[in-house]
Amino acid sequence: MVSDTIVVGVLTFIGTGLATATGLWQWQRAQAREARTNFRAQRVEALKEVWEELSALEEAQRTSITRQDPSADTGTSRVTQVNLLLLRRSPFLRLDEQEWSKT
Repeated sequence: MVSDTIVVGVLTFIGTGLATATGLWQWQRAQAREARTNFRAQRVEALKEVWEELSALEEAQRTSITRQDPSADTGTSRVTQVNLLLLRRSPFLRLDEQEWSKT
């Protein structure tokens, strides 16, 4: 028969392996949770920045239309800045939000 020492050694090895695997799994979950939290914070910041820029552009365009002022800062440079912002922040925007911001 198998000696008691071998059985104890095998059970200890299995227990150690399970404890290590459980610890590794929990560590990976904590890392994933932290990454999700960081991504959400960056997403909120990106949405806020895009919203503010689009609102400012819309306000400037409405003001220039109301005043009939062609020299207002609503030209292609402002639109280009907003487009570059959208490109820079696009990893944090869902597809539908990207489409909404283009219209």
